[in-house]
Amino acid sequence: MECTGNDQPSKKLIRSKSGLRIVVANEDQRSPFVIGEPQWTPDKEATHCTKCSTKFGFTTRRHHCRRCGQIYCSSCCDEKLEIPRMCFIDPVRVCLNCAPAVVEENKFFECHLKTLTNGATFVLEKEENIIDSENETLQCKLSQDHRYLIFDGAKIAPLEIGHIRILRLHKDY
Repeated sequence: MECTGNDQPSKKLIRSKSGLRIVVANEDQRSPFVIGEPQWTPDKEATHCTKCSTKFGFTTRRHHCRRCGQIYCSSCCDEKLEIPRMCFIDPVRVCLNCAPAVVEENKFFECHLKTLTNGATFVLEKEENIIDSENETLQCKLSQDHRYLIFDGAKIAPLEIGHIRILRLHKDY
């Protein structure tokens, strides 16, 4: 697939057992930052909460965490968070174990990923004769499908994200 940076993957709305999701129509165009839904633990396999060991019964219902698929009581799975990494449209139920990770992933999706897709300045270090000078400062951005870094004004072909081995982030405050 030739990447121009303007490639917008077609998307579709699906209803899963966890909620409504917007996903790419073609799996080959799925962002490498997106993960699928986990396999849910079957209800009959869980007699107690995964976290606090409360016994499930008539008054204590089972709840699946949408991120890990494990079964919890309502106290241990009461957070409802957006999970853009899993393409959910609305906030979904998340356990206390997964909530901190979801918050960090959301920071990446809301801040860093937007910066990358809008463009940023990178210092490309010389390796394997990719560039002529020792280091080169380049403007680049992430392609719409999040699979390639596209260099503006440089004679460098788009670089597949999967081929990046080392990435150092330097922030100017």
